[in-house]
Amino acid sequence: RSADGGVTWSPVDITGGSRQDTQGNPVLDLIPMSWYGSLTQGTGIVYCIFFNSGNVYKSSDDGSTWSRLVLPFDTTNPAVGLYLDEGSATARYIYLATSHGIYMWKEGFEGDARQIYSSNGTILLQSFTGARMEGSTGSLMLSFVDNDALACEGDVD
Repeated sequence: RSADGGVTWSPVDITGGSRQDTQGNPVLDLIPMSWYGSLTQGTGIVYCIFFNSGNVYKSSDDGSTWSRLVLPFDTTNPAVGLYLDEGSATARYIYLATSHGIYMWKEGFEGDARQIYSSNGTILLQSFTGARMEGSTGSLMLSFVDNDALACEGDVD
Protein backbone atom coordinates (compact mmCIF):
# COMPACT_ATOMS: atom_id res chain seq x y z
CA ARG A 1 0.00 0.00 0.00
CA SER A 2 1.26 3.47 -0.84
CA ALA A 3 -0.13 6.76 0.43
CA ASP A 4 2.36 8.99 -1.40
CA GLY A 5 1.89 8.14 -5.06
CA GLY A 6 4.12 5.07 -4.95
CA VAL A 7 7.25 6.70 -3.50
CA THR A 8 7.11 4.44 -0.42
CA TRP A 9 5.22 1.21 0.21
CA SER A 10 3.96 -0.69 3.24
CA PRO A 11 2.33 -4.12 3.43
CA VAL A 12 -1.45 -4.46 3.41
CA ASP A 13 -2.79 -6.52 6.32
CA ILE A 14 -4.75 -9.38 4.80
CA THR A 15 -3.96 -11.92 7.53
CA GLY A 16 -7.20 -11.52 9.47
CA GLY A 17 -10.39 -13.42 8.96
CA SER A 18 -13.54 -14.24 10.83
CA ARG A 19 -12.86 -18.01 10.67
CA GLN A 20 -10.07 -20.25 11.94
CA ASP A 21 -8.47 -23.39 10.54
CA THR A 22 -8.17 -26.61 12.56
CA GLN A 23 -5.04 -25.25 14.31
CA GLY A 24 -6.76 -22.00 15.35
CA ASN A 25 -5.02 -19.82 12.73
CA PRO A 26 -7.04 -17.06 11.04
CA VAL A 27 -8.38 -17.96 7.61
CA LEU A 28 -8.97 -15.32 4.97
CA ASP A 29 -12.64 -14.91 4.20
CA LEU A 30 -11.75 -13.37 0.84
CA ILE A 31 -8.54 -13.61 -1.18
CA PRO A 32 -7.72 -10.41 -3.09
CA MET A 33 -7.67 -10.92 -6.85
CA SER A 34 -6.96 -7.43 -8.13
CA TRP A 35 -6.40 -3.92 -6.84
CA TYR A 36 -7.28 -0.85 -8.91
CA GLY A 37 -6.10 2.58 -7.88
CA SER A 38 -6.92 5.98 -9.24
CA LEU A 39 -4.23 7.45 -11.45
CA THR A 40 -5.21 10.90 -10.23
CA GLN A 41 -2.69 11.72 -7.52
CA GLY A 42 -4.13 12.69 -4.17
CA THR A 43 -7.56 11.08 -4.59
CA GLY A 44 -6.80 8.14 -2.28
CA ILE A 45 -9.28 6.01 -4.23
CA VAL A 46 -8.59 2.27 -4.53
CA TYR A 47 -10.92 -0.56 -5.60
CA CYS A 48 -10.50 -4.26 -4.92
CA ILE A 49 -12.22 -7.40 -6.18
CA PHE A 50 -11.77 -10.88 -4.74
CA PHE A 51 -11.60 -14.47 -6.00
CA ASN A 52 -14.98 -16.23 -6.03
CA SER A 53 -16.92 -13.05 -5.27
CA GLY A 54 -18.69 -10.48 -7.40
CA ASN A 55 -18.41 -7.84 -4.70
CA VAL A 56 -16.42 -4.66 -5.17
CA TYR A 57 -14.72 -2.91 -2.26
CA LYS A 58 -13.68 0.74 -2.25
CA SER A 59 -11.26 2.75 -0.16
CA SER A 60 -11.15 6.54 -0.25
CA ASP A 61 -8.15 6.79 2.08
CA ASP A 62 -5.40 4.95 0.19
CA GLY A 63 -6.51 1.56 1.50
CA SER A 64 -6.65 2.27 5.23
CA THR A 65 -10.36 1.48 5.42
CA TRP A 66 -12.67 -0.36 3.03
CA SER A 67 -16.38 -0.60 2.34
CA ARG A 68 -18.31 -2.97 0.11
CA LEU A 69 -20.25 -1.23 -2.64
CA VAL A 70 -23.97 -1.95 -2.70
CA LEU A 71 -24.62 -2.86 -6.33
CA PRO A 72 -28.05 -3.37 -7.93
CA PHE A 73 -27.21 -6.71 -9.56
CA ASP A 74 -26.34 -10.26 -8.57
CA THR A 75 -22.88 -10.22 -6.95
CA THR A 76 -22.73 -13.99 -6.40
CA ASN A 77 -21.17 -14.52 -9.83
CA PRO A 78 -17.37 -14.30 -9.52
CA ALA A 79 -15.65 -11.13 -10.69
CA VAL A 80 -13.13 -11.61 -13.49
CA GLY A 81 -11.90 -8.03 -13.86
CA LEU A 82 -12.48 -4.37 -13.17
CA TYR A 83 -11.49 -1.27 -15.09
CA LEU A 84 -11.44 2.25 -13.64
CA ASP A 85 -11.85 4.67 -16.55
CA GLU A 86 -10.47 8.11 -15.82
CA GLY A 87 -10.69 9.35 -19.41
CA SER A 88 -13.48 11.84 -18.76
CA ALA A 89 -12.62 15.26 -17.39
CA THR A 90 -15.80 15.34 -15.31
CA ALA A 91 -16.25 11.80 -13.96
CA ARG A 92 -14.70 8.38 -13.48
CA TYR A 93 -16.52 5.28 -14.69
CA ILE A 94 -16.16 1.78 -13.30
CA TYR A 95 -16.52 -1.32 -15.46
CA LEU A 96 -16.90 -4.63 -13.61
CA ALA A 97 -16.95 -8.00 -15.35
CA THR A 98 -18.32 -11.07 -13.65
CA SER A 99 -18.49 -14.51 -15.19
CA HIS A 100 -22.00 -13.63 -16.38
CA GLY A 101 -21.65 -10.10 -17.75
CA ILE A 102 -20.12 -6.63 -17.77
CA TYR A 103 -21.56 -3.76 -15.74
CA MET A 104 -20.76 -0.05 -15.67
CA TRP A 105 -21.53 2.92 -13.47
CA LYS A 106 -20.37 6.45 -12.78
CA GLU A 107 -18.23 6.62 -9.67
CA GLY A 108 -20.39 7.53 -6.70
CA PHE A 109 -23.57 6.33 -8.42
CA GLU A 110 -23.30 2.58 -7.84
CA GLY A 111 -27.10 2.31 -7.59
CA ASP A 112 -27.33 3.32 -11.26
CA ALA A 113 -25.09 0.45 -12.44
CA ARG A 114 -26.31 -1.18 -15.62
CA GLN A 115 -25.38 -4.29 -17.54
CA ILE A 116 -23.72 -3.56 -20.88
CA TYR A 117 -22.90 -7.16 -21.86
CA SER A 118 -24.53 -10.43 -20.85
CA SER A 119 -23.24 -13.97 -21.26
CA ASN A 120 -25.71 -16.69 -22.09
CA GLY A 121 -25.04 -18.57 -18.83
CA THR A 122 -23.17 -21.36 -20.64
CA ILE A 123 -20.35 -19.34 -22.17
CA LEU A 124 -18.76 -17.57 -19.20
CA LEU A 125 -16.30 -14.71 -19.05
CA GLN A 126 -12.85 -15.74 -17.81
CA SER A 127 -10.91 -12.44 -17.79
CA PHE A 128 -11.52 -8.77 -18.54
CA THR A 129 -9.58 -5.55 -19.02
CA GLY A 130 -10.04 -2.06 -20.36
CA ALA A 131 -7.86 0.65 -21.86
CA ARG A 132 -8.25 4.13 -23.22
CA MET A 133 -6.18 5.36 -26.16
CA GLU A 134 -3.44 7.70 -24.97
CA GLY A 135 -4.50 11.32 -25.10
CA SER A 136 -8.05 10.36 -26.05
CA THR A 137 -11.28 10.95 -24.22
CA GLY A 138 -13.37 9.13 -26.81
CA SER A 139 -11.72 5.79 -27.62
CA LEU A 140 -12.34 3.21 -24.93
CA MET A 141 -11.55 -0.48 -25.45
CA LEU A 142 -13.01 -3.21 -23.25
CA SER A 143 -11.92 -6.77 -23.92
CA PHE A 144 -12.68 -10.14 -22.39
CA VAL A 145 -11.90 -13.81 -22.80
CA ASP A 146 -14.63 -16.40 -22.42
CA ASN A 147 -14.73 -20.20 -22.36
CA ASP A 148 -16.28 -20.60 -25.84
CA ALA A 149 -14.04 -23.30 -27.33
CA LEU A 150 -16.10 -23.35 -30.53
CA ALA A 151 -15.12 -19.76 -31.28
CA CYS A 152 -11.63 -21.00 -32.21
CA GLU A 153 -12.70 -23.97 -34.32
CA GLY A 154 -12.33 -24.03 -38.08
CA ASP A 155 -9.67 -24.12 -40.72
CA VAL A 156 -6.63 -21.99 -40.10
CA ASP A 157 -4.45 -21.28 -43.14
